Amino acid sequence: TSQTLPLYSAWGLWIAYFGCISGVCFAFLGYLTVVLNISHKEYIEALSHYPITSQLLLFSSGPLFPLSILVLGIQLLRKKIVPTVIALMLCIAGIGFPLSRIPRIELLAHIADIILLIPCLYIALNQRGQ
Repeated sequence: TSQTLPLYSAWGLWIAYFGCISGVCFAFLGYLTVVLNISHKEYIEALSHYPITSQLLLFSSGPLFPLSILVLGIQLLRKKIVPTVIALMLCIAGIGFPLSRIPRIELLAHIADIILLIPCLYIALNQRGQ
């Protein structure tokens, strides 16, 4: 992919990394709120005292990971690097990932994860050495 999409390979990877770091921050926040028995309203109130860091680490950077998946799916579809169904599954996963996390419905999150897992496995198993 780096030869076919050199700009995306460089920039898309870093955007995805930053989005993943934000996701880890959200995961720790969720873990700590459960362990310390802090309500959603309480932690939102506490984060409002740190608007710049909260925006950088969580809220503005949070959409970068699913957005990077969506853009990857579009690029793979556009360049016909993988079968259409695989690229479309990545696009659906990029949209479904945040839609399943925001309402915090576990079943939707599991479905979105499977929709993401399938194309990732396909690409990992079929694109080696290319």
